[in-house]
Amino acid sequence: MHDIESICKSNIRHDIISVSKVFTPDLSFSQLYTHSTLEISVVVKGSGIHQISNQAIPCKEGDAYVVKADIPHRYFLSSTQDSLIVRRLYFDIGDWFDADVCNPENRRFCYGIFSDNSVSSYAMLNAKTQNTVFSLLDFICDEITEQISDWQDSVRAYLTLLLITIGRYVNSAIKDIPDFSPKEWRMVFSVLQAVTQRFGECDLTLESIAGSMYVSKSNLSRLFKKLTGKSFSEYLKNVRLSHACRLLTETTLTVDQIVLQCGLKDIPSFYHSFHAYTGKKPSQYRSIYNKNQNNDPKGERIMVILSEISANLQKGKAKI
Repeated sequence: MHDIESICKSNIRHDIISVSKVFTPDLSFSQLYTHSTLEISVVVKGSGIHQISNQAIPCKEGDAYVVKADIPHRYFLSSTQDSLIVRRLYFDIGDWFDADVCNPENRRFCYGIFSDNSVSSYAMLNAKTQNTVFSLLDFICDEITEQISDWQDSVRAYLTLLLITIGRYVNSAIKDIPDFSPKEWRMVFSVLQAVTQRFGECDLTLESIAGSMYVSKSNLSRLFKKLTGKSFSEYLKNVRLSHACRLLTETTLTVDQIVLQCGLKDIPSFYHSFHAYTGKKPSQYRSIYNKNQNNDPKGERIMVILSEISANLQKGKAKI
């Protein structure tokens, strides 16, 4: 997944992405993205899969999603033959609205889009409404790019219209995703953060995390499984093995060093788990990756092109 266009000003961001990663049923929860802001996304072209928490949801042109902050999700292709372009807007609702509109406990939170306290809401937009939504996004992009007099008041007004417009077409909250109270989600998110930051510690356990949070291990385990669809131990193992894959392809570290850095138990169990995870031995995995890299003479030029694109985007030269 990569940005085609990205505008980030103040405390609001807009981008358009072309999705490249294909969905697989055994997708690791660690591959999903988590944003600390509210996200509004609309499928501009094509079709694919929108994975929200542990739920894979088919999506197509005209589908709009509003996802609460800190909810893991990501767009994927259904197959290599598909294409999928998504337009997204991220912002902290508390920075733009006051009182009941930015209070998750209030029925008018986000103008009622999450009326049933779901983690995400879905709307199927007709052609006319799509044009309205895209026009509002264009107006917001212009304002956050130019930042002329009273631009923040203008953005606030457009955001209000955007939320109300999408809210009118919300068919129903996405079902089968467990509803979490803010307190419960913060507990689970703390576990996810602990794994991300401390997976290299071989003695990391759910019991130690629960102790630092002063909560019951059994309750935390239940909540974690409810959201991710995986046990804590399975999730932690997948994160460690995913990191081991990266180290094998991006470094020259030995297996011993990788086992140590990833917080894995020992070399024999690593070989067994790695083969179950990838279908290959570590040496085969590294060898295949290196062979593919050596057979790609365009790789270096591609990196130069991507660097140029990145530099131009940062300078605000999206057309170039």
